[in-house]
Amino acid sequence: MAVTLFDIKSRSILADGLSFGEAGQYEFVEGTLHYEIDPKHPDNELVTDINIASTAENGKVQFASDIQLLRPINPKPDSSLLLSIVNRGGRSSMIFNDAPNVWPTQEPDPPALG
Repeated sequence: MAVTLFDIKSRSILADGLSFGEAGQYEFVEGTLHYEIDPKHPDNELVTDINIASTAENGKVQFASDIQLLRPINPKPDSSLLLSIVNRGGRSSMIFNDAPNVWPTQEPDPPALG
């Protein structure tokens, strides 16, 4: 599977610039990843109905998925990035137990964060 485009829809500083210890400040990025796969590749034949999916001129099936990530603004060698590729329309790993509400104010439907 190849990613062909990363379309960034929004970027914002998380928690009004709050620093998270040695990790520092983070930004919240939302966008769409665009992919293409070869429907004839043996690994992709397991995908239901891949053989009847529409293909582009290059013979590949193209699709997209929403993506969210938290990335350090000033990454260090031991920094962490949290990546969530939305599955079936629902946010999964961006919901934290007992965490303060740090989501950007423009977030239309902020998750329950404790």
